[in-house]
Amino acid sequence: LQVILSWVIFLILGYLGFFFTSFVMGNQFAIYSEVSLPEVRSTANALNGLIANIGGIIGNLTISSLIESDISLLPYAFLLVLIIWLCGTFFWIIPYYYYPRESKECRDILLKRRKEMDII
Repeated sequence: LQVILSWVIFLILGYLGFFFTSFVMGNQFAIYSEVSLPEVRSTANALNGLIANIGGIIGNLTISSLIESDISLLPYAFLLVLIIWLCGTFFWIIPYYYYPRESKECRDILLKRRKEMDII
């Protein structure tokens, strides 16, 4: 019963984690559209999706192998997942400092291109 309950809790935590990580996708795409030039925007979004999927695969393999080797390592697997999520949230501090400057540079470049097109 304890093993079944542990797996159920693990699955619920996983589903909740993926549910909450979906909240940032709109913000990521908005940030990329504001700070990337149109010709590289799709590359930035594609790399974001690629890295997110690779990270999900590696994370799931690591956690699953840790749990499958010994079920008593389940609390450590939870701890590892929470530490990784915590580190991921700290990466959102980086755009906080660089976003205004990068956004202004991109707007200036696009405005300059528009003026060049109006002249022609």
